[in-house]
Amino acid sequence: MPLFSHDCSLDFGPSSRAKISGRDELIEFFEGRLHVFRATSHMISNIEVEASIGLRQARVKSVIHAWHRFVDPTREDAMMWGEYRDVVTDVGGQHLIVSRTLLVAGETGLGGAWHPLPRGLS
Repeated sequence: MPLFSHDCSLDFGPSSRAKISGRDELIEFFEGRLHVFRATSHMISNIEVEASIGLRQARVKSVIHAWHRFVDPTREDAMMWGEYRDVVTDVGGQHLIVSRTLLVAGETGLGGAWHPLPRGLS
């Protein structure tokens, strides 16, 4: 069962390479990157859902802690902490993610530019 809609959009950071449009491009994005990892684990918690009844849509905020072990044995494991900000829509009876933005509180070993997670309560 798919998790993302066919016309999904994802924003993993300010770089144009970190912006994805559509499920096919999403698959290409991950297939082009997964070969560098021996293993990954993405723990999702503290899920908050704000439903918009009538529109069959919801905003979802979740906390992510991601761990990555590289194929290259000389590289240390990488970690990332942040939040996903999603919009989920009912598409033919399935709740699919139509947009996802990653906001990062901190990371080690991954590098790259990220959208910062604002400090304080939101």
